[in-house]
Amino acid sequence: MITFFFFAGCFSLLLAFAQIVNSFGKKNWILFGIFFSMSAFLFKGAFLLTNQFLEYSHFFLIEIVFMFLIGPLLYFYFNLLINDLSIKRSKVFLHLSPPILFGTLLSLDTIRIWLTDSSFSDLQEDYIGRYEYVYRFAAVFPAVYITVLARKYYLIFHNSFLKDKWPLHIQIIFILSIVSSLMSLLMDLRFLLGLEDHFEALYKILLFTLTLIVIYTFFISQKYPNTFNLISNTIKQIQYEKSTLVNINISAVDKKINELIEIEKVYLNPKLNLRNFAKKLGITPHQCSEFLNVRLNVNFNTFVNRFRIEESQRLLSEKKELGILEIAFASGFNSLSSFNACFKKEVGISPRSFRQKKAMKRNGI
Repeated sequence: MITFFFFAGCFSLLLAFAQIVNSFGKKNWILFGIFFSMSAFLFKGAFLLTNQFLEYSHFFLIEIVFMFLIGPLLYFYFNLLINDLSIKRSKVFLHLSPPILFGTLLSLDTIRIWLTDSSFSDLQEDYIGRYEYVYRFAAVFPAVYITVLARKYYLIFHNSFLKDKWPLHIQIIFILSIVSSLMSLLMDLRFLLGLEDHFEALYKILLFTLTLIVIYTFFISQKYPNTFNLISNTIKQIQYEKSTLVNINISAVDKKINELIEIEKVYLNPKLNLRNFAKKLGITPHQCSEFLNVRLNVNFNTFVNRFRIEESQRLLSEKKELGILEIAFASGFNSLSSFNACFKKEVGISPRSFRQKKAMKRNGI
């Protein structure tokens, strides 16, 4: 059985790298992190239960980093599936701060042990180590995230679950995740719950559950390759049914947007915001925001700034007498810093470099 867990860890590691072989998108990196974390859990469990490398058990503590990490990764992946773009970079760092902080602490402690020539053995006979209290806290961490995801899952599929005949295998993976989280909690809180004599049994159940998740995920990805697209599409359909756009004339709004952009060029007004743009369309700001997100897959600022950047590119190429600041204001930006940042994000180079490249191309250089 323990050998089976070890090979499952190897398989999970292979699945992790398979996610980033052909693509480097956000979902691929998140899946890489999830499978890599599970491989770390399986390897550590197999080594611990067979008493291997106990003289280096200090390095088993890297499992805590992944315990802090896997919850946020699952949360990020679910939000990407439902096209929730509300997670800002600052919030991403907030979610990832526990694994980063503990990883830093562990690295410093490892350096200390190495410099003082101390022992890397960190476990007693009852599987207790110096970081036992951290383990207890870390075990709660993924459970909290899974609870949050379960709530979000329920809110989206409330009254739609049976109607949409949700694939059985997705439910199985979700249930296995809950079981594994529960086993981890029972293991790390065993002294508080009087389960200290059942540690190995609980650990084997946890490892077996993780193995099932890895194998089952691989199975459905091969037999039902469109599963996760189905999830995303089903969620979009449910969200559409609850949408604020149901009672408005979509084609009329689409046509009006084209008029505002192509004819009136409203994006050149630096005071343009979501509220007055929605007013020009005859809809509410919420409806306008949802229209842009659902129909065009962009938020308001990204949508407007794209046209501003196109205008600035034209001016940079044709109006050599205008300075960069003048072009920024003429394109609808209200500051040079925001113009430079947005231009570099969209075009890949600064406005000045863009102008120089265009000039060199005209001169045949």
